Amino acid sequence: RLSSFEYVKKGLRPGYNRGNRFQIIVRGANANENQISRIVKRISDSGFVNYFGKQRFSGTATRNENCARFYLRREYGNCVDAALACPSYGCGTNEELEARRSWIDFRDASTSLKKMPKHLHFERQLLKGLIDASEYDGSSISHEDRCRTAFLSVPFPDRLLCVNAYFSRIWNRCASERVSECRDDMALEGDVVVVNDEQKVKEEGGGSKTRKQYKVVTKDDVEKKRFRIRDVVIPLPGSKTIFPEHRIGVFMKTFLQYEGVMKYGFQIEKSICRDDIHEIFGAYRTVIAIPMESRVDFQALRFDKIGVPIFPTWKVNSSSKIFTVNEVHNKVV
Repeated sequence: RLSSFEYVKKGLRPGYNRGNRFQIIVRGANANENQISRIVKRISDSGFVNYFGKQRFSGTATRNENCARFYLRREYGNCVDAALACPSYGCGTNEELEARRSWIDFRDASTSLKKMPKHLHFERQLLKGLIDASEYDGSSISHEDRCRTAFLSVPFPDRLLCVNAYFSRIWNRCASERVSECRDDMALEGDVVVVNDEQKVKEEGGGSKTRKQYKVVTKDDVEKKRFRIRDVVIPLPGSKTIFPEHRIGVFMKTFLQYEGVMKYGFQIEKSICRDDIHEIFGAYRTVIAIPMESRVDFQALRFDKIGVPIFPTWKVNSSSKIFTVNEVHNKVV
């Protein structure tokens, strides 16, 4: 239930959330309580790899990745085809398959829209844009311009989500490479780290905000052990980010150049007006996430009845099987 609403002077923006609290169910844990306790303590003290999770990519991961690649290169015909092509994991229904084929095989946006399932909002918005562009400009508009008009008619937050998902996947690959090089708990020469010093930056309107400072680890920093792995960050690519000065930084730059997404300097078109440009400045994300207050609690449970709620305090539908025991004597952590 939502309550306690009130107006505030400053709204929430991405990154303002201090953290989240989760209750996680691990079924069929093949370990005793002492082993589980050691694992939990290690997570509490040393943290875990701060990967972007599945919700960032969801079932549209391939679409987002391909759309973002072509969007950054301003190849809008390829953008539209990437969004309307059949996903690599297959279409959910025959109706969806027919809708996608109507565009890919016959370039028939009207038929595709009629058959496209209602829940596929991104695809439907794109098809409406294709139809509107044809009706407004007729045969005078090229296929590429028609696709540009249609793709830029999709709400900007949805398009930006594709770009963020694309860079997030690159980040995950780089994080895996960096963690594989961990020989101890210290930062490596060439790593990018967050430093304690914060700089005040003036905002439009006269206010100011603090911004974290980042630097590249030097040989002297390594010798004096100034930074640990928990201080290391990997950039989400952008025009203002600092790249690591070792092989992971080289990999990231080489990959971006190979993909051709640096052609316009991390600038994407925000609307049909060609002067309306959005610059992607980039961001930083720590490689290792440490639980807030270094706290991870666990409780090992054993059940001898099927259908017993695992968390009795959770208000879930009685027909839901997700939060209930589905095997007798199933050990749950």
